[in-house]
Amino acid sequence: MEEMKNNEKNDNKKDVKVSKNFFVYLIIGLIIITFVISAGVIPGIINFVDEIVQRKEVNPDGTISIERMAQTRENNNPDSYIGKVLGHKIQFGRDDTFNRRYEYIMNMPNLGGYEKYREVRNIYEDEIQKTIGMYNAKKMDITVSNKSVLRLIAKNRYTGADGKIDYDRLRSEINKINLNDSEEIKNELLLENYEYDYFGHLPVSYSEVVFSYGINNTKVKVKYADIPFNNISNEKLAEYVANNSVKFRQYKIGKIVFADTAAAKRDAEKTLMELTVDPTQFDAISEKLKKENKIINVINDSSFRFADDYDKQIADVLATTELGKVCNKLAAEPNVGYTIVKVLDTKNADIADNAVASKAKNAYVMENRALAELDSQTKAKEIFDKVVAGEDMATVSSSAGIQMVSSDNEMLLTDNILPMLDFSDDKDMEFITKLFFSKIGTPVEPYKYANGVVVACVESRTEIDTEAMEADIEKLVKSSDSMKVAALRQDFYREEKKKHKVVDNFHYAIRIQDFFNMNQGQ
Repeated sequence: MEEMKNNEKNDNKKDVKVSKNFFVYLIIGLIIITFVISAGVIPGIINFVDEIVQRKEVNPDGTISIERMAQTRENNNPDSYIGKVLGHKIQFGRDDTFNRRYEYIMNMPNLGGYEKYREVRNIYEDEIQKTIGMYNAKKMDITVSNKSVLRLIAKNRYTGADGKIDYDRLRSEINKINLNDSEEIKNELLLENYEYDYFGHLPVSYSEVVFSYGINNTKVKVKYADIPFNNISNEKLAEYVANNSVKFRQYKIGKIVFADTAAAKRDAEKTLMELTVDPTQFDAISEKLKKENKIINVINDSSFRFADDYDKQIADVLATTELGKVCNKLAAEPNVGYTIVKVLDTKNADIADNAVASKAKNAYVMENRALAELDSQTKAKEIFDKVVAGEDMATVSSSAGIQMVSSDNEMLLTDNILPMLDFSDDKDMEFITKLFFSKIGTPVEPYKYANGVVVACVESRTEIDTEAMEADIEKLVKSSDSMKVAALRQDFYREEKKKHKVVDNFHYAIRIQDFFNMNQGQ
């Protein structure tokens, strides 16, 4: 019995000790938190943790993308960016080389949308490579003299229309030039010195000259059958729309919009009860409320729209609301207010309507991606096999419901010979090159790209003029040397981007679709 009492006493002592320890740890924790907050460390930790937990997407080139950190018009986060490497963020709104070059490209009237997109991508890649190059240069202790900085300033700022440096003006303003403030000039020279030392000049063989000349002068005419994943047969599309008819129904609606206040909500609820009983009073009551200044506006659709084109709260109730009736609950539209909705007219889903067909195709692909890809690949393989067997490509494509496209003129490798492919994508570029050098009349194996499958072949080719090449061989050797250095540079920076874990949000921040829309507006 005495032993049990002693055990109880010991247990109580342990409980007290544990309790004391808990409170000690709690107090220490509060002190640390107070110190961290007062030191201003919390925002940094939050940003660090926030970025760590983002959903990271690994790209084919070894870089990563973090969609939530992409700088777009919708994303107002000052920490968002287009790209990031070695702690340096490429962002819109800065006074730097990237933004100045971006504005220059966007204001060029002679460039089409696609060309502007490609040039913007190029200056973005330049910025990534410049940051990596300067980092490596500083590690190698490469320096830039003030004399070199002054020489480049003279060239950039004091060169007249005749191409000559105005030394008189340079001498008169020499005291105004602060070489220590010329950071961009120094960085430019630092990178130039590093790349010259690293890549240097490489020996060039005759065969390399021939290849280089051929790339720039050989022209081909191609024909191709493009089978996008949303190329769905009318029968399958009609069946899909019939099974999802509510999703593809279109509406014209009327809205009475109240303010986002408690009083306006009460008015809206009272009005909704009246209109639920007699929806035919919609126009009369809305006019009365308008005269009494109890509503913001009355809006009636002039064209049909799909339910999901509206705010989600409106879309959710439309499917259960009959023609001519009022939706049975208020919709709280963000940044607008409380809204009463009436269904003025409806249009049932019909694939003869282009809007329905387009929306249904995209929805089908989203829900049945693997099946849609398989259908396109199967169709492409059938076309390929028949053309290889000697059948006419246009006839075979037409029978499969695909229109064959043939380029109007012969084009260079660097031209847009397959417009559905992306030059900046390594795999796409590899296929374009393979096609360019393929045998005339023989289709290349079907290629699956981001949104479909393409079957293509070369119709005709204009080969290089060997005599013209020989007459200009010295110049071509220098050109081939530059190309070789450029290729080495590209390979080097491709590996460096992987090594330094570049965050590339370019395709989220700068969408190619927006640039195509520019073309349509021109």
